[in-house]
Amino acid sequence: MNLKEMQAVYTMRDMVKMFRRVDELTRENDALRKQLAETKERFAAAQSENADLTAQLYDLQGDFARQMTTPRVLPLHRDLEC
Repeated sequence: MNLKEMQAVYTMRDMVKMFRRVDELTRENDALRKQLAETKERFAAAQSENADLTAQLYDLQGDFARQMTTPRVLPLHRDLEC
């Protein structure tokens, strides 16, 4: 087989296109990784805030239940009522 007769499968132009595409995909991948990291941070903050609000709600419900179930002293005479 004569080397002069062999043709390259990929030309220089093909290689340049491939490297540009790889660079484009790498940049896109980096941007998506950054976006994912930011989203994970926001999600963790939202989970923490949700846990805090849930704890506050349970505290308020407990306070309300205690207030509604505490014994009350009722006046025996109507003239003492306000």
